Amino acid sequence: WDLTFIMLNCLHALQPAVDLFVTLPSHQKDLARFKISDAEWSILQDYETILSMGAQLHVPHKVQQWMSSQARPTLSHAVPSFELFMTIWKKKTRRTPMYGATH
Repeated sequence: WDLTFIMLNCLHALQPAVDLFVTLPSHQKDLARFKISDAEWSILQDYETILSMGAQLHVPHKVQQWMSSQARPTLSHAVPSFELFMTIWKKKTRRTPMYGATH
C-alpha cells in the first residue's frame, strides 16, 4: 500500500496539470477518454485519505517502512505495528464512519 499512497499523493498534487493535459486540443483525440471525472477524483482522494490515515501520521506508510526495514529484524515489530495500525484505524473510523468496516 505504500507505493499506492505515494502514487495517489503525487496524482492529487498534480490534479490541475493532469486535467489540463488530457483536455488540450492536441491531445483531446487520444486522451479525452482518460479524463478523470470529479466523482473519480473524489474516490481517489478517499483512497489517499484511507492510506494516509491523516496527513500528520501516515500510519500505513510508517508501518510499511518499519516492517520492511533491512537494518534490523522485523518479526519483532509485527504485533506492535499491527496494533498501532488498528488503534489509529479505529480512531479514524470514529471521526469518519464512512471509512469503517462494512458487514
